[in-house]
Amino acid sequence: PGIVSQASCRERFADRRTMRYGGSVDALRAEGQAAAAAAQRGMDAAAVFYRAAAGAFASADTSKGRSLTQRANEAREKAGALRKRAGELLFAYHNEDIGASLEIDLHGLHVDEALDAVSCWLEALRRGGDRRAKMCKIITGVGKHSRGSSRLPAAIRQYLADCGIQCVGSAYS
Repeated sequence: PGIVSQASCRERFADRRTMRYGGSVDALRAEGQAAAAAAQRGMDAAAVFYRAAAGAFASADTSKGRSLTQRANEAREKAGALRKRAGELLFAYHNEDIGASLEIDLHGLHVDEALDAVSCWLEALRRGGDRRAKMCKIITGVGKHSRGSSRLPAAIRQYLADCGIQCVGSAYS
C-alpha cells in the first residue's frame, strides 16, 4: 500500500484542522457539494471534447483534433482541481478533528482520495501510540451518489487487508 510520509500526513491534517471557512458548517458542506458538481460538469465537458477530437482525427482533420484534445485536457485539469477542493471541503465537513478520532468519515471522497485519507489517519493513530485504538470505525457510505455501484467499500477493505489490518464487519455487508 502507498503509505505516505509522516511529514505529508502531518501537513495534511494540520491544514484541514486550521482551514478557515466563512459561514456555517452547512456552508462548508454546500461549497463542497457545489465544487463536486462543477468538477463533474468539467469532466463531462472534457468527454465531449475528447469525442469531438476523435471524430476530427477520424476525418483526417488533425489540426482540429489537436485543438479539441487540448481543450479536453484543460477541462479535465480544471475538473481535477475542483474535485480535489471538493474532497478537502467535504472531508473537513465530515471530520472535525481527524487527528484525535478513532472514526473517519469518507463520504464525498473518490477512491484515491479516501485511500490517501485512511493512510494518513492510520499513520496518525500509529504515531500517537494510542493503545485504545484496537478498533476503529471507517465510514464509507454505500454509494448513493455513485454512477453504478460504489467502489469505495471494497477498496477500503482491500487496502486494510493489504496493510494486515483485520476488518471485522460492515453495516452494509
